[in-house]
Amino acid sequence: MRRARGFTLIEVLLALGIIAFLMAMIYAGLSSAIRSSERGGAEIDRTSKIRVTHEFMRHQFSRMLPLVYAQDRVRGTGEVFSGSARKIRYVAPMPGYLGRGGPYVQELEFTGKQLLFRFWMLNGFDAEKIDRSEEPIVLLDQIRRLEFNFRGVDNQSKIGDWSQSWETPQFPPVMVRLRIEFDPESRLVWPDLAVPMLVDANVNRAPFGAQFNSGAIR
Repeated sequence: MRRARGFTLIEVLLALGIIAFLMAMIYAGLSSAIRSSERGGAEIDRTSKIRVTHEFMRHQFSRMLPLVYAQDRVRGTGEVFSGSARKIRYVAPMPGYLGRGGPYVQELEFTGKQLLFRFWMLNGFDAEKIDRSEEPIVLLDQIRRLEFNFRGVDNQSKIGDWSQSWETPQFPPVMVRLRIEFDPESRLVWPDLAVPMLVDANVNRAPFGAQFNSGAIR
């Protein structure tokens, strides 16, 4: 009777090596698939965040109210809109999930690489003693460049060119535009946002400090 022949040590080591190689290939494939899935999910989240922010800002810009939130005591005029290339402040109602009803003073500011959003109730707002104790809402990050632009009307009610600063805070602009460029590695794209105000352009020459005083300034 012939004895059954076993495996040699070399054959066992070779089999183990093949198994280890196959396991490494499977692990590498799974790791690559997981990383791709995570990157895809993160990119979808960032794209969705841009879409939501774009719609949120369009909604808020279009609902701006010509209400006084600060007073120039020297000139005797009220401030209803403040705008520069990196920061704007205005009055508008808040979405129901953020506000408690009524108009709010809202502020958008580009600082560092983030677009920040702050808000305060108009009733009782003091522009000289702004409460910044609460953390702002970060709407977008990974921003390389951001610029607000504004268009107003002249005394003949003709719409002017875009400007990087708003020089007449007692009057609101008739249009606000926001341009954003993200860091190249983010691969994010911001569609230019240009929103007309619902305020009649002809009222821009009216004395807002007297006509639309909210009563919040004492």
